[in-house]
Amino acid sequence: MSAETLKKVERFESFLKQDPSNAHLIKDLFKLYLEAKLPEKAYAIFQKHTVVFAQDDGLLFQGASLHMSHGDFAGAVELLQTLHSKHSQEFGIAFNLAYSLFYLRDFLSSQKTLAPFLTGDTATPSVLKLAARNSHFLHEYTTAIHYLDQLLSQTPDDAEALGMQALILLDSTEDMPASVVELAEKALAIDPNQHEALLALSQYALAQKDIDKILSTTSQAVTAHPQSGRAWSYKGQSDMLTLNLAEAEKSLDKATQFMVDHIGTWHALGWTCLLNDKIEKAYQAFQAALDLDRNFGESHGGMAIIQVLQGQTEDAEKSIRRGLGLNPDGYSARYAKALLLEKAGKTQDAQQLMQEILSSDLGSEAKMFIELLNNKSLLSSQQLH
Repeated sequence: MSAETLKKVERFESFLKQDPSNAHLIKDLFKLYLEAKLPEKAYAIFQKHTVVFAQDDGLLFQGASLHMSHGDFAGAVELLQTLHSKHSQEFGIAFNLAYSLFYLRDFLSSQKTLAPFLTGDTATPSVLKLAARNSHFLHEYTTAIHYLDQLLSQTPDDAEALGMQALILLDSTEDMPASVVELAEKALAIDPNQHEALLALSQYALAQKDIDKILSTTSQAVTAHPQSGRAWSYKGQSDMLTLNLAEAEKSLDKATQFMVDHIGTWHALGWTCLLNDKIEKAYQAFQAALDLDRNFGESHGGMAIIQVLQGQTEDAEKSIRRGLGLNPDGYSARYAKALLLEKAGKTQDAQQLMQEILSSDLGSEAKMFIELLNNKSLLSSQQLH
């Protein structure tokens, strides 16, 4: 800031102290703060005098941008929705509104706001990426890939788009297409810390049980993106595969901090705590999953295991019934049932059920937890392999 600008700022601040309700002075000082690149002061005066800016759409838009830059997306949405109702075809307003709605996890509203701008000159890389992200979270994988194909046809070396495409391809299928690795590695050659590419390689390596690759990619992912819940979840799973259970618990704790509404991550933390003999913390993890949605069989099954271990047989039986009612093939409810059979002295039946569980078509993560628990021998009888 030049000395002249600083003097001007100080002069206007002095004027406002003498006349603190002067709307013209408030607006002029706000604009001066922006011009002088003093965003913190601009944000403070905007928050204090929001009503003064209510009739000035240009300044409201700048105020909304300040809310966004400070992570207050709810505050930004409130202002931008007002502006959007009057200027629905204004690209800057619509994009910022869609962007803020995305960060509030209202993916459907974000996508609807973007819709008029997904063709023609307004279909910029930023717009197409945001549309692809919305579609990804809405599980509209084909649509997401379409937007990324459109983007990559224009800018084939866009690392972010390449990484996103790799991750979405993985999420869209039970298979592990080799093209995922090619896309992710191409993205990382351009940007060595590209977030989605690291996630895609981590997920791929976990599925392949490629220990060296898992350890390197998950460590790089959490170092480069320490607020990525998915990165911490993969790090926790890699710790689990290498039997570093204490570190796995720490990683999954981190994951739940950043993905508080992701039920599967609470399940993983619950299983890890069971392996670490932290029954109360495991209970809290499965309860968090149930609080999010009581219609997941694995949440009830996990709770049933804890109830068996705590001697709450009647409650465990109820949880097992709920779990199997929601998912007859649920591995956690069946595992709890095996524990109950063992507790009742029906060792052969318990072993037979465990054999059925281990030979059934479990997902890689589920199978890993069951095998580790079985090796830990929560069942007091001989281990099954």
